[in-house]
Amino acid sequence: MSPPPGPFRPAFWRSPLRGPWLTSALGSLLLVLVSIVIVTGFLSHVAYEPDLPGNAIVPAGADLPLLFHYGRADASLDYYGAVVTPDGLREALYAEPRLAGWMREFRLIGFEDRHATKQLVFAVELQPGRNPGDLDAPALGAAIIRHLGDRNRDFASAYRIAATYARPRLRLYAAGTGPFADAGALKYRYVNQLDYTEARVLGLTGPPDPSASGVQAWRVG
Repeated sequence: MSPPPGPFRPAFWRSPLRGPWLTSALGSLLLVLVSIVIVTGFLSHVAYEPDLPGNAIVPAGADLPLLFHYGRADASLDYYGAVVTPDGLREALYAEPRLAGWMREFRLIGFEDRHATKQLVFAVELQPGRNPGDLDAPALGAAIIRHLGDRNRDFASAYRIAATYARPRLRLYAAGTGPFADAGALKYRYVNQLDYTEARVLGLTGPPDPSASGVQAWRVG
């Protein structure tokens, strides 16, 4: 049953001016106006000869209250449109008590295989004396994927659409092996973007081999 005409219909109160186009136009106009205010403000400051006593708006030698934020392109990996960060992976790893007590370090490793398919590896180094074979890696990997997906919807979507052979892999390493053999490096790297040759040297391009010495690996999903 349709509502009666007049103010009882929702469309009665809908403004013809409201819409995405108006928001875009106002935002563009505001950007131009703010830019004009900033430029004219600095020009005005220079025009009043700030070197003369009493004319300086900002004292000579004083720092302007501006904050410059420099981002780091090497602090995350792109996985089919989803940004995966070391902090996100760290949270997922430490959410698993079975792994948190054994883990020494971890790394996010990305590379493209010989078919130019983007691959993502969660590499975990265990503490000295710990054997990767003593952990249930398939269950841990599935839990890590769930944790990341619950907190990163872009990652959850990317994981669903990725082919099985392109889904993230969990690899457990004994201390000082695989990607963690460079333990003496001055700066630890939580993110590694490798080319195919580097990934092949580290044994990341082949199928999972649970019998390999010092490492267990499974494709998750």
